[in-house]
Amino acid sequence: MQSNVSFVTRIWAIIYDTLLVFSLIFAIGLIVQAVFGDLGNVFFYVVTLPTSYIYFSQSWTKGRQTLGMKALKFQIVQQNGENITHKQALTRLFCAAITLIFIGHLYMFFNDGNLSLQDKISKTLFVKN
Repeated sequence: MQSNVSFVTRIWAIIYDTLLVFSLIFAIGLIVQAVFGDLGNVFFYVVTLPTSYIYFSQSWTKGRQTLGMKALKFQIVQQNGENITHKQALTRLFCAAITLIFIGHLYMFFNDGNLSLQDKISKTLFVKN
């Protein structure tokens, strides 16, 4: 199966979702700081990564889309068309983090399936709605 979502569309979705996740983390940070004071700084870092993971994994596994993907009208699926699993979501996020997000997307220009490195490793792909 081949992805039919362009590099530019993916980047816009990343920007959109990054702003949403940063807003969510900022709000959580304010609450944590108000409740825990100085101890909140440590707690904030413990909460940041799980918050990001929960946002992306729940969006991808339950509805196939984050809010950024929904706005740009595409979704993520397994290569067989099924919803992705939590393991695939974790694999995608881990690969995106270690390839500094955009580098993994450059792989799209060097393969026939229009797949990013994250897509290839997690066996997922983006399709237009």
